[in-house]
Amino acid sequence: MINVVTVVGYLGADPDVRFFESGKNLTEFRIAISETYGEKETTHWIGVKAWGKTGEFAGNYLRKGSRVCVMGSLIEEKWQEKSDGSNRSRILINAQRLENLTPRTREGEEPHGDRVPVAAIANPYEEAARPAYGSIPF
Repeated sequence: MINVVTVVGYLGADPDVRFFESGKNLTEFRIAISETYGEKETTHWIGVKAWGKTGEFAGNYLRKGSRVCVMGSLIEEKWQEKSDGSNRSRILINAQRLENLTPRTREGEEPHGDRVPVAAIANPYEEAARPAYGSIPF
């Protein structure tokens, strides 16, 4: 089964970065995606989880209001509410790649903090996925 998703949206808040004793890190954020049907506009909020270098990129370069392209897979989280015992779930994107689409500003301007690269890409698998020259079997 294929589980691939690509969305473009705007961060609703600064990313939340957490580091664990194991040395791993997790970054979580939500993006707003709007769609229009005739006169009606609807905004959907999508949760995103990013691990490792992809998560570090989000924490370092994305801020509230940043426009970002998220590529990854859908995951479902399930839990039981402590207050009433009801079962809950939500669908998130497990990000494998992020692309910052926030436009560059003039020298000295800082729209989203102190570090906003133009179209900076975080893909920790890019080098590993690229075959060596001459090794393509056709």
